[in-house]
Amino acid sequence: MTIWLAYFAVFAVLIGVWAWAHRPSWWTVAVYPILCVVLYFAATEVMGSSKPKWLEWREMGDVRVIAYVLDEPNAIHLWLDAGEPRAYVEPWSLKRAKELRSADGEAGERGTNLMMRFESSEDPHEPMFFALPPVAPPAKD
Repeated sequence: MTIWLAYFAVFAVLIGVWAWAHRPSWWTVAVYPILCVVLYFAATEVMGSSKPKWLEWREMGDVRVIAYVLDEPNAIHLWLDAGEPRAYVEPWSLKRAKELRSADGEAGERGTNLMMRFESSEDPHEPMFFALPPVAPPAKD
């Protein structure tokens, strides 16, 4: 996780050196911090490791959980189907891990998908992970 911070720091320093070599004016100095922030968020979009969930800027709603790894006590790694598969990381929480396991078992019993409520709810007791309800069989004539 820290490797991408190192890449970002090196790239930011290189941009700073380039700007200094070109004798920065007041607007170059003003634009530099903005450019660093933009580069930080751009790097999270293209990096190959799991993206921290709090960095997601798109509105996701409820998404299907393709796979997950419980890396106790470090993190919960999620592979989500948000139009295209994306890897996310959530800080470790025993409550969330139990909730995820329970919803996964329930989805397996029902034969449905495991889902994740991406946006946090106003209610902290509302589950983040849930199983879709079973699909009703078609009516017989």
